[in-house]
Amino acid sequence: MSIYTCKDKTNLPDPLEAGWKGEKVCEVIENTAKLRVLKCRFPPSVGHERHYHKPHVGYTLVGGTFQITDAQGTREVEIPTGYSL
Repeated sequence: MSIYTCKDKTNLPDPLEAGWKGEKVCEVIENTAKLRVLKCRFPPSVGHERHYHKPHVGYTLVGGTFQITDAQGTREVEIPTGYSL
């Protein structure tokens, strides 16, 4: 059986492969050909190195302030507990 991946033609890593300063921040909860569920933990001052996502769904178990860098630049955003994207 194949597994789901976010690999594409960019040189950016898949979210599971991208960690933080050499340490993993995500673990696989489920992985099939059609669905992959990751649980990612970000203690204070821990982030996620730049990576690539295919269209996806996210859910925040515990909210907090996140610093996001994307094509629009870097900004801080408040993500509430229970937020889905």
